[in-house]
Amino acid sequence: MSTQKIILFIGPDNSGKTTIANALSKKVNIPYYKKENEKDTFYKKDLNVLFSEAFYMFSFLKNTGYSIIRDREYPCEYVYSSVYNRETNVDLIWELDSKYSTLNTKIIYCYKEKYIDFSDEVVQLSKISELKSYYEIFLKKTKNNILKLDTTTEDLDSQLVSILNFIGEV
Repeated sequence: MSTQKIILFIGPDNSGKTTIANALSKKVNIPYYKKENEKDTFYKKDLNVLFSEAFYMFSFLKNTGYSIIRDREYPCEYVYSSVYNRETNVDLIWELDSKYSTLNTKIIYCYKEKYIDFSDEVVQLSKISELKSYYEIFLKKTKNNILKLDTTTEDLDSQLVSILNFIGEV
């Protein structure tokens, strides 16, 4: 039986993904990864690069058995391309989803019911509701296990307990 854990954190901007993913990484000793230039590629999506990187990451994880905690991944491409009417390849997104499901991937969807302090250089607060709607559409279609995590209270300890139960680390 594999002990590999692949955990994808997804959700709208400012929903706590990075903070929670980093805390989880330290707690369970699984490497955390967030693409350095994710905001740069928001405006200039080179779909060939985007999907070749995504399929490479899947192949790497499948062949090495390594565990990883990812901050954003292919589900976010589905959502953001939909909301911002950008070209994408939905067939490749669902192919990735199917492939990741063979590795027992866990998706943690972070969201807030209400944003108190919102500041982002790319995404406007007015887009958050639409982003959340498209995340819900994705979550209904994914073949992977999901945890919907309301991060409104910003109670990191409680959130980590929920996640640890979800990924079987309790």
